[in-house]
Amino acid sequence: VFGRHSQGDAFYLIARGEVEIVRNGRRMNVLSAGNCFGEVEILNASPRLAEARTLSECELLSISREDFIDLVEEYPEFSRGLLDMMSQYLSATLNQLEDSL
Repeated sequence: VFGRHSQGDAFYLIARGEVEIVRNGRRMNVLSAGNCFGEVEILNASPRLAEARTLSECELLSISREDFIDLVEEYPEFSRGLLDMMSQYLSATLNQLEDSL
């Protein structure tokens, strides 16, 4: 879907299929229908921190940075859901790190 260090110009929602998030050759997460990714880089307009690869045939919905920012500003419930999702991802990542030490 995108490589590490590529421009973070879109947010993705998985409608069908599976996507893995990989950083430095290590699988960080596997996402499936209903999950989304690309939120960190689109919020701060930075290069991608990891790469995203499809594991199966996928149908992805993409939202441009401009439209994403509009959603965040206009719909507080979207913003709350996004913060909740990011918090869950951060907790899972920290748990993985702790388990690997």
